[in-house]
Amino acid sequence: MSLEDPFFAVKDEVFKALNKTRGLYLRWRELGENCASAEAEWTTNELRNSLRSIEWDLEDLEDTISIVEKNPNKFRIDNRELSSRRHFIDNTRDEVKQMKEKMSFYRARDRDITAHQPLLDEHNQQEQQHQQQQHELNIQNSNNSTNNHNHHITSDCTHLVDCDNNLTITHSLLNGGVGNSSSNSVGGGSSVASTLVGTMAGKYGGTKYSKLENSLDSPGHYNTLDSPAHRFVSETVSVQQRMMQNQDEQLDMISDSIGTLKTVSRQIGVELDEQAVMLDDFGNEFETTDSKLDSTMKKMAKF
Repeated sequence: MSLEDPFFAVKDEVFKALNKTRGLYLRWRELGENCASAEAEWTTNELRNSLRSIEWDLEDLEDTISIVEKNPNKFRIDNRELSSRRHFIDNTRDEVKQMKEKMSFYRARDRDITAHQPLLDEHNQQEQQHQQQQHELNIQNSNNSTNNHNHHITSDCTHLVDCDNNLTITHSLLNGGVGNSSSNSVGGGSSVASTLVGTMAGKYGGTKYSKLENSLDSPGHYNTLDSPAHRFVSETVSVQQRMMQNQDEQLDMISDSIGTLKTVSRQIGVELDEQAVMLDDFGNEFETTDSKLDSTMKKMAKF
């Protein structure tokens, strides 16, 4: 009864799977800019499954090395061959790890862009609409203030003209009246007119137009951070992040379950290999015992 080395059978499977995975990885890199296409999605899924299958095959190869180390006399493999096999396993595992890290990087980047870009665009549009409405409101208020200001200037000027006319009439009447008292009255009227003119000049001499408030100094700018649109965007991003976190947790649970099943299957495989070795030993002992029994029977026949 002979026991074959199981390493080479599993190694051939790993070679085939690795060559297939390399082709899928190159195609996945070519389709990296068009990640939304159906071909890119199919290639990504196939590549992920192939990498997972290779990892399981590498675990099987490690198990075969452990079996050989436990039974060196049966397989007749020296330490150099064992080192070569471990070197093959380590190199293959490193290559698979690099592919998985690259896929994880692109996946995280695309997920962030997909999750945040529509929300940011919507928020920017709402922000622009709000700023435009605020600007139109400021312009309207400025026009109303300008109209009111012009109306007040017109009214005051009309009143000033009326006062000037009254002073002129009074001055004429006083000039036609009593001399000294007229001079005093006229002097008083001129003083009143000068006072009114000075008051109007002081009132309307300076500019009446104040600059529009800067949008950064306006309270509405800070209220935008607490606006319903901003809260909606924040809540939506939070919900999507929680959903992705829940999906990652579920995937981790599935991965743990698969790992447990894989461990159980490896233990069963190890037990079967040990039983095969025991059966082989039993077969050798049976053959030896049978040979001794034949010799004994021949000796008995001679007697």
